[in-house]
Amino acid sequence: MKSSIIKIGNSLGIIIPSEILKRMRLAERDSVNLDLSGDVLSIRPARDSSSMADVNFYVCPVCGNILYGTGKVQLNCHGHNLEPLEARNPEGIMDYSIETVEDEYYVTVNHEMSKQNYISFMACASADRVQIVKLFPEGMAEARFKKDSIRYIYFYSEKDGLFRVRV
Repeated sequence: MKSSIIKIGNSLGIIIPSEILKRMRLAERDSVNLDLSGDVLSIRPARDSSSMADVNFYVCPVCGNILYGTGKVQLNCHGHNLEPLEARNPEGIMDYSIETVEDEYYVTVNHEMSKQNYISFMACASADRVQIVKLFPEGMAEARFKKDSIRYIYFYSEKDGLFRVRV
């Protein structure tokens, strides 16, 4: 894939196509490591494997168990090898709101909450913890999270998959 070098202030930058950023699980303002070997530039996410902000979520298709882990893990539930859910940007797909209320984020998603299609859980991740709120059909698609250094907020729709918002 080809890209161009562009001027950004007194520096130069390169445009990285969104499909590559998605595959690398990178968002605006994420840190990367740059390595130069000869004339080959390598870009890698600057991730600490112990950071909870790099969490992967898994959902069992049989029982709906919500599992998470950092780094490489192999999870199995009800005889199914679980793959990490691919988090997408909800912009233009989901109508959501994140408000600050004192020391918390109040998150709402305007989404159907029927037994056939509902937001199953909301979560947030910071460097040292993950907070998860389990939601149920016919309830409200809302949650409150302590703001302690939260980097990402997630919500999972049974039908539409996992969404991630950088805070």
